[in-house]
Amino acid sequence: MSSSTSNGASNGNGGDAYAAGKRAAARRAVDAGIDGVELHSANGYLLHEFLSPASNRREDGYGGSPEARARFVIEVARAVVEGIGAERVGIRISPAHNIQDVWERDADETRATYLALVEGLAPLGLAYLSILHEDPSGALPQELRRAFGGIFIANSGFGRVTTRDEAIRVIDEDIADLVAVGVMVAFWGPGGHESKLYVLYYPLIFAIALVFAPRLTLLYAAFAIGGYLAICLIHDPSLLAQTEAAKAVAIRVITLVATAGLGAYYWRIQRDRRTAGLAIGL
Repeated sequence: MSSSTSNGASNGNGGDAYAAGKRAAARRAVDAGIDGVELHSANGYLLHEFLSPASNRREDGYGGSPEARARFVIEVARAVVEGIGAERVGIRISPAHNIQDVWERDADETRATYLALVEGLAPLGLAYLSILHEDPSGALPQELRRAFGGIFIANSGFGRVTTRDEAIRVIDEDIADLVAVGVMVAFWGPGGHESKLYVLYYPLIFAIALVFAPRLTLLYAAFAIGGYLAICLIHDPSLLAQTEAAKAVAIRVITLVATAGLGAYYWRIQRDRRTAGLAIGL
């Protein structure tokens, strides 16, 4: 959503209405028995779009400077805190994650934007700040931690598994207060390493699809890989050289291709059954 009219705060009233909606939704969640809510201001979603100069091209009070880009997220956080209390509200950010066309490639501008955001959030007394970053011990995450002054949660894994040993190290070295893990614990083997289940799961799905629908699966694979290469060449060729990024994409391509291949196989079976039924009817 890069246009100035497609963001949630298209005008003052629109921004207020969006924040009020989030406050009401949080209130309903707590009334239903939920302990608290997390504001998702990461990974290219709406709140994150306001923080990025690539997606936020507004020229009003919600864009044009680091402070203005941070304003909407702060207003939404304040509204939710007013609805359910700061102790029930956390927020997740992913500075310089560069995903879904929400680019943050200028280090100085990214730093200024997220410092403005965290300094605006700090007085609210949120339950925690969760950050997705490839190096939680780096200068920017640690500067944001100090500016926030509260519970700091680190998440280093997006295209890879955060191992048990890594999580323990992050806590022991005081890189963060807590570690967020986004992969099923069942995939952790002895010593916190990836289990054989995790390593073999996606290739197994692909192999099954290849057996039942070989031509369609290979065709979908060619389209998926070709599409990814084209996107990399257009947006950021350096992604092709990043091992972790390549692994994450490989997993997604395998899953997409396998799902499409098995779906096509199921469709073909149903089509053949309908054709056979019509023939019998004749």
